[in-house]
Amino acid sequence: MSETARQLSWLDQVRADEIALADRLEYERYATAATRREAKELIEPSVANYREQVLRYIRGHGPCCDERISDGLKMNPSTQRPRRIELERAGRIVASGTQVTRSGRKAISWVVSEFDD
Repeated sequence: MSETARQLSWLDQVRADEIALADRLEYERYATAATRREAKELIEPSVANYREQVLRYIRGHGPCCDERISDGLKMNPSTQRPRRIELERAGRIVASGTQVTRSGRKAISWVVSEFDD
């Protein structure tokens, strides 16, 4: 095989690898989007319920920080915190000072907004 033929063969392999990689990335992008859609559809009915649980807990036990809310509800912090953020963005709860967590750090405490009572 001549040197030119070897170089062309090598370039063909590089192009084939690039095409394979592009195909794989496209598949991963589609698969990831589909997985996200499926996860969203599964949790959608629960989100409003979780949000209301968080609001009721703050209303009954406030002021309280995220740690206290997730502990009190026995809810995973990764589920509880986004619901609390949604409530804050909707103006249903407001910051009300700080509390000390188990680790000794300060955390924002939350109360129900006067407009949500």
